[in-house]
Amino acid sequence: MRSIALAICGLAVALSLQCGGSTCNLDKHTERVDAALKRWDAIVEIARQTPQELLEEPISNLEEIHSEVAYYPPPTCATRAHAKLVKYMDHMIDGFRASMQLQSEENLLEHFIKAEAALDEYYEMIDKLHD
Repeated sequence: MRSIALAICGLAVALSLQCGGSTCNLDKHTERVDAALKRWDAIVEIARQTPQELLEEPISNLEEIHSEVAYYPPPTCATRAHAKLVKYMDHMIDGFRASMQLQSEENLLEHFIKAEAALDEYYEMIDKLHD
């Protein structure tokens, strides 16, 4: 009888930790991240059109958003996804810094390819959590 009670209790805890439930609060988190990503995307677009020697200001703006997002406390169920999002931002900033430093095109591509992969993983993880 005690083992059945423990199993039921364990199931209740597991269900309460699922995303979308009141404990996880995934929707609130993704709304906050989506708002930051809209600002991020606008600055990335500006950075892409900015001459390499003038990238300091867009990079600084990206770093501000990166810091803001990095300090968002993700729900427990989204911790790994959130880490992928921060990694995406790291790679993007590193790519623009490499561009400013006139590094090789191969090195630039490496940063942006890693960034794209991290962002794809973030969205895949978030989509799975919403299912």
